[in-house]
Amino acid sequence: MIGGGACFGRRGVSYLEVLACVTIIGVISLVIVPRLGRGKEKAMSAACQLNVEMIEVQATLFHRRTGRWPNRRLTDLEANADYFPEGIPVCPVDQSAYTFDTGAGRVNGHQH
Repeated sequence: MIGGGACFGRRGVSYLEVLACVTIIGVISLVIVPRLGRGKEKAMSAACQLNVEMIEVQATLFHRRTGRWPNRRLTDLEANADYFPEGIPVCPVDQSAYTFDTGAGRVNGHQH
């Protein structure tokens, strides 16, 4: 055989090789992409829980200083820069405002 065989003189890739690569990439992306989406949801849920805990700590400090809980809409905390100088955070999951249960001393809802 002169020329070293059939595959040494060939240039480029065949249609089947391209199809195999595209199929492998597609299968890998089907496995990885959904996991990335769940990671974002978990991070936003954790950030919401952190916000709830920060608000409850600041509300407890307010209660110790004033002898009463902040109002339901948390405007008492928002009006005093000692508690949240950059403003009361909003829920990162659904962008809703946090509300406070003055009877229980806890933030309402937000169990994501």
